[in-house]
Amino acid sequence: MSKIQIKRIKPSGVEVIRDNRKLIVKGTAVTLPLDDKEVHTFFAASNKFISTVNQIPSHTSEFRETMIMSNKQFDGPFVKYVKKDVYEKYIKKGNFQLGTIQYYQKVENPKIRDEYEGFSNLLIPVNQYNLCYTTFSGFEYLIFCGTLTSNSVAHKDQFGEVQITIPNINSFANAIQKSIGAKSYVIGRVSYDNLKLFKANSIMADNLDIDNLFTHELLDYVDKFTLAPSLFVKPEAFNHEQEVRIVFEMNKVQKGPKIINNLGLKSFMDVRYL
Repeated sequence: MSKIQIKRIKPSGVEVIRDNRKLIVKGTAVTLPLDDKEVHTFFAASNKFISTVNQIPSHTSEFRETMIMSNKQFDGPFVKYVKKDVYEKYIKKGNFQLGTIQYYQKVENPKIRDEYEGFSNLLIPVNQYNLCYTTFSGFEYLIFCGTLTSNSVAHKDQFGEVQITIPNINSFANAIQKSIGAKSYVIGRVSYDNLKLFKANSIMADNLDIDNLFTHELLDYVDKFTLAPSLFVKPEAFNHEQEVRIVFEMNKVQKGPKIINNLGLKSFMDVRYL
């Protein structure tokens, strides 16, 4: 187990590096037990502060019960829309791009840019306390995006006029995993929620030190429970996309999109020009 490296970053927060993993923490707190409305108020105020300091869009959020973790797998079919020139120049030749959270945070196209990619609010009940983390995570993952929706004029207008349908998405993901040497992958539907607030399973541990919120033990919980909200929840403005994602866990932080060449991936695809 490697040493935990903590570095302050501008304009706010700290970067935590350990075991080839990266976590950006924008806020932490320890509270006594709170009801759902109190939790919502607390994290909504935190989000507003973070959006102001970091100069990113602020999303209002209506009160709802705090989300609980779920592991719903998606079996397909998986549909992807791309522009004709992208398909002809790249995909037709077996070239595929996998994105990263940094890429989607800053991509020039405002229709797909999401400054909250990788963001999550996490509530961890520990004994008689709540541990609260506001983080950006998922830096070790590569992302391949698609949708549930076929023959969609809205998707054609937003993403492109070539519809690629992948009926057997698990076999497709397995082939990509082998190509890039990924440790694992998860296929899942994206949910939509502005607060991106999740509640982890309760921890009962008498020897857990809550005076230090950056121990390996607590950061293991954060890593485990932020996967769903950071990579499979997006702001409600994206709800029309009905997105499905494959996320591939790599052995280290991914600094930018990855281009792979694998002509064999075309055998999993049905292509249609709309």
